Amino acid sequence: MTTPSIDPRLVHVLSGEVASLQQHLARVGHDLGLLRQQLDGPPMQAPLQAPPQQHPVSRPQVQSPPVSTPPVRPIPRPMPTPPRDTTPWWQRDGVVSRVLAAAGAAVTVIGVVMLVVLAARSGWFGPGPRVAAGALLSGALVAAAHRVVARPGGRVGAVALAATGFAGLYLDLAAVTALYGWVHPVVGLVVGLGVAALGVAVALRWSSQSLAVMVVAGIATLAPVVTGGITPALLAFLVVVQIAASPVDVREQWVWLRVVRTVPVVGAVLLAGLLAHVETVPTADLLPLLVVAGLSFGTSVVAWWTTLAHRAVDPASLASIAATAAAVLVTATLFSRPVAGGVDAAVALALVAILVARRELVTTVRLVLTATASVAVASALVTGTADQVRILALLLVATTALLVGARTRSGVSAAAGAFFALLGTSAHSQITSVDSLSSPVRALDSGWASVPASVAMIAMAVAGVLAALRTIGDATLRTLAAGLAGVAGLFGATAVCVITGIEIGGRTGFVVGHGAATIVWMTVAVALLMRGLSDATGARAVLAAGLTVAASAIAKLFLFDLSALGGLPRAAAFLVVGVMLLGIGTRYARSFADRAVTADAGGPAARSH
Repeated sequence: MTTPSIDPRLVHVLSGEVASLQQHLARVGHDLGLLRQQLDGPPMQAPLQAPPQQHPVSRPQVQSPPVSTPPVRPIPRPMPTPPRDTTPWWQRDGVVSRVLAAAGAAVTVIGVVMLVVLAARSGWFGPGPRVAAGALLSGALVAAAHRVVARPGGRVGAVALAATGFAGLYLDLAAVTALYGWVHPVVGLVVGLGVAALGVAVALRWSSQSLAVMVVAGIATLAPVVTGGITPALLAFLVVVQIAASPVDVREQWVWLRVVRTVPVVGAVLLAGLLAHVETVPTADLLPLLVVAGLSFGTSVVAWWTTLAHRAVDPASLASIAATAAAVLVTATLFSRPVAGGVDAAVALALVAILVARRELVTTVRLVLTATASVAVASALVTGTADQVRILALLLVATTALLVGARTRSGVSAAAGAFFALLGTSAHSQITSVDSLSSPVRALDSGWASVPASVAMIAMAVAGVLAALRTIGDATLRTLAAGLAGVAGLFGATAVCVITGIEIGGRTGFVVGHGAATIVWMTVAVALLMRGLSDATGARAVLAAGLTVAASAIAKLFLFDLSALGGLPRAAAFLVVGVMLLGIGTRYARSFADRAVTADAGGPAARSH
């Protein structure tokens, strides 16, 4: 039996493969050690040392390819979720102290008011000692606040003390000025402005919005008690506080301060205006109310202007502008038509000037300012002009805004134009309604004065169609808006034809005017249908509009003109409409035939379909 021979070359190859496997397993063990350290987390231990490389046995020329090891990526550890604070709110740090400090501030300010004002009713010591005691107490509170603020944990108490002191000083000054009359109102308001400004300055120095809010809110809440209700003195002191708190916007974005400095003024102005509407108040007594409302509006505009350097959109400031502008517009209604129209126009011009001067304003801001200006313009036209002039002015403003929107592709301008178009159309329908155009007697009541407004409605309709086509992206909404504008234009054209006819020729002119209106409708339909043939862009919508107007003209011809018209006007209307229908039908037939021939020839028309 022969012993099989062993190939030395095969032994060397197997030895090399075994050595390579040992090296690969060593690297895998090293990587597993690194992963275990990363999973275990800190403390990190020194990295495991890779075992020493074992020198493989000399290998023959035939070698296996080296195994590439992919780089090891660290596995990110999930961030630990912070434990939920289950401590009741009243046991959390600072809550109790803040609540107690706020309550103490409120009670102390009320005590100052009682000392200065209400004690007079009980016959206690004279007004001089009461006022002096209130001023000394308030000054002592402010001084104590400055001593406490630097101590550990003393900020909460210092804010409450300072707010109480400044509010007390302001209310004490208001009592001296409005209640006792010891100080001239101008001097009292100037000194009050200084006191309020000093309180706001301290709030800025301490970077405490709470201090500023407590000062303004305390004054606004208790000032009616000191001044004896909703009086011009109260309005003046409230607007002074608003002015004093406005410079804060240059440095800080204190939203709540903007709210508490604006709401009291607007509320007091509106309440005073309501009381003036109920009672008969002389114009001289209303002038301070209008001045305060104007100052409040101007202050809000200037304060908002300062925020543009920090924020492009500031909802609180925009709301303040809208609210104070509304207060001015409501107050203006208490005066005569010329004065009210002039005040409303001034508000509108101020807002339009801002829109023109700051073209870089974002869309939201432009929308708010444009809406406020639109309301002011509408109010000026409604309160300051007669009926016929008002309708014409509203429609002209609508036309201008729509044309600007169409030219600049500004949706904001187009929306303002639509607002005025709605107002103008609604007002126009009050003097020239559908019923007035169906009867000669009622049509005669409209008179020549309605014709300029009807012509303006036609211009507004054309501008509305252009604005809808260039500013509205949604196809359905665009078609709807253009269609509504077109209906308004057809109504205006009908009114022009009928009113002009009856004013010139009486009943016969009324008949002729309706016949002319039907022809105008059909002319518009033909123009739309021709436009659909010449321009492939939006051809389907234009074709639908043309067919709708044509159907409306035919319906009017048979349902109204056939019975209302007679003789030559009826025959003329039927003949002209019929010829137009034949002409446009022939034109469409030839157009489709040309397209079919082009398609059979394999021309561009065929390829486009």
